Amino acid sequence: MGGCAPEPGEGDGSHTHSLLRRAGEARRARRSPAHVAELVAETGDAPVSPGDAVGPVLDRLGNPTAVRLLMWARTRLYGEGVAALLLNRAEIAEVRGVGDARACYTLAAAGDFDAVLLDASLPDASVSIGTLRQVAPDLPIVALGVPESEDAMLRCVEAGASAFATAGQGIDDLVDVLAALVRGEACCSPRMTAALLRQVTALASGRDRSEIDSLTAREFEIGRLVGAGLSNKEIASELHIELATVKNHVHHVLGKLGVERRSRVAPRLLELGLSAPASTMRTSAI
Repeated sequence: MGGCAPEPGEGDGSHTHSLLRRAGEARRARRSPAHVAELVAETGDAPVSPGDAVGPVLDRLGNPTAVRLLMWARTRLYGEGVAALLLNRAEIAEVRGVGDARACYTLAAAGDFDAVLLDASLPDASVSIGTLRQVAPDLPIVALGVPESEDAMLRCVEAGASAFATAGQGIDDLVDVLAALVRGEACCSPRMTAALLRQVTALASGRDRSEIDSLTAREFEIGRLVGAGLSNKEIASELHIELATVKNHVHHVLGKLGVERRSRVAPRLLELGLSAPASTMRTSAI
């Protein structure tokens, strides 16, 4: 997969294992039994002990530095198959399978795992990802079997998934995703990267629209004159209003546009798709 190669010095698995283990130890140190019970109670599910988890505990003994994974799969057969393939890798120490929300939320909140693998075919998978993010804010969540469509992948990310493996990817790809995740990287295809950039642009456009809408008609008028280079005195004369009133409006305009200096008003208006009146463009002192 492109963009997933480790940095120099990170080629061996021990570095990745160490990162995951240290992150897990830090999470566990911050959680007390009372805190876990409180978090799970907020989901409406009763606490569950590790022995109550639905599904087998598959582990590799004698490798204390390897990764421990919690996996919530829709079907036990699918979960056991993925777990068996993962456990062929030296990086993985344990895969604990669960078959219901109650077990998954409780075990995730307990802080004993390094990441959660969640089957994207679960009913309301996005809701489950969001709940996991609430009960275990620092625990990485990897969605498995995500349909290879932009909408499906974006829904996972928006819900709170840290990473995902699509329906067309295999175990090697999943291990690459986990390794990239602990390095603080995103293991995305060029197509997905483009989709995320478009989403960020759309969100930024929405914020820009709100900035424009928050300006009153008078503030908008004064903002354009400031952007054209007029001084406060010139604006007061142009609009036949008091100088103190102009200063007050300019203060509000700068705040609503999110700029600190008058010289930034014109560039900001251009970014918003607006411009100062061409007939009044000039350079002037404040």
